[in-house]
Amino acid sequence: MLEDWLAEPHKFGHVLGFEKLTHEHDVWINYFLRVPQGGVEVLQAHRNSYKTTCGLVALVLLFLLYPELRVLVVRKNDTLAAKVAIALQKIFTTNGVVRAFIYARFGLESAVTKEWSEAKTVFAFKKRVTIEPNLTIAGIKGSITGAHFDYIWSDDIVAREDSESDAEREATKNFVHELINLIEPTGSRMFTGTPWHEEDAFSILKATNGEPIKKFPIRSIKISDIDEAWIAREQKSMPVWKWAANYELQHVADTETIGAIPFIPTFTAKYFVAFIDPSFSDKKNSDRCSVAIVGFVAHPGTGETRIEATGKCWEKSISHPDVRRELILFLDAFKPIETRLESQLSDSTIQFIEPFKIEEDRLGLSVKNFWTWKHQHGDKHTRIQTHVHSNKFRLFFLEGTDPLFVRFVTGYHKQARVKDPADSLAGAIELYQTSEALQDFIRAAGMIDAIMKKGRR
Repeated sequence: MLEDWLAEPHKFGHVLGFEKLTHEHDVWINYFLRVPQGGVEVLQAHRNSYKTTCGLVALVLLFLLYPELRVLVVRKNDTLAAKVAIALQKIFTTNGVVRAFIYARFGLESAVTKEWSEAKTVFAFKKRVTIEPNLTIAGIKGSITGAHFDYIWSDDIVAREDSESDAEREATKNFVHELINLIEPTGSRMFTGTPWHEEDAFSILKATNGEPIKKFPIRSIKISDIDEAWIAREQKSMPVWKWAANYELQHVADTETIGAIPFIPTFTAKYFVAFIDPSFSDKKNSDRCSVAIVGFVAHPGTGETRIEATGKCWEKSISHPDVRRELILFLDAFKPIETRLESQLSDSTIQFIEPFKIEEDRLGLSVKNFWTWKHQHGDKHTRIQTHVHSNKFRLFFLEGTDPLFVRFVTGYHKQARVKDPADSLAGAIELYQTSEALQDFIRAAGMIDAIMKKGRR
């Protein structure tokens, strides 16, 4: 029986309930199965191609073949990693064929032991006592030092975050390097996923003997649910760079999508303005309030003007007291010279500014915002292209900026579902360049500095 499963592992996948696997997936499953021979294997396959499913099929076979195997499965975070443990445990407890095999080979009616959680699993057929269980699950930021494994599978540890943050990319690379300390000298590592950035962790990975990464882009393997109509629909629905990375497994220049923006550890700009793109209604699943804070500064090295920014967004309207309070506190941390509220309601916008002023008084803030409003004309896409996209080469985000805000800005394109964060950033950049209040403040600050310098002489 086991020989038949190994000969055509996709059919074993059908036994496990993964009926969409085809004979073409046998190649991938065998990549997993040959890893215990030692070394490194790297597989990139497009989204929705069942590569993680192939890994699950292979793990079941590996545990049946090697009862003492100590496996570490790593994904981007603990929640995603736990799904692997849950899926495997379900197979070993509910699949009749697998349970019959365990009984025939090991004489056990159940594989379950006391160590049976989302983090660690010990199978009843494991006889050798070791510190490490059969299966250990972890996110890449979890603490797993001191353990040693025979087999490490890293699945999708490169993700969207790696396209947006230099720090995240470096953290993922560092984790890949650390895996060397967790693997036994004769152990093996398997990496699967899709690329997100030209300098992500896949850029440092090579298979044993320097073999190139095995890549299976869209159309290279037949998937039952993916036809040309599906491809056309999905390709149209996402930015060019995202489609290229996740389905064509390559990096392309995309003139429509804003793309990654570098981060800086601290602001060097002295003065800031803020722009709020609010929602005035309260519709579930559609409301969003965004604020962007921007400062301009001459780069110390080149003298060129760079734009330093941060922002935050909420999936609620400014009618929520919690949103207003959090927004006011966020503004207070940076003390913008002028805070402008976007309006589609003309002069009636003042009624929405008043609650902000009341909140400032209630919180006892020593510095109050200079509130203004503006009725925006034209479409958002034009504003974003004019003020954000065109300034991308000199735009920097502050480290710690709300990841959701960053994601919606860097992933913005004309068909993007959520435009408000990018639009608030566009509004803030425009405001910094046109604010009379800011210019008056800068002139006044300059005069005060001159007087103080003269007094010190």
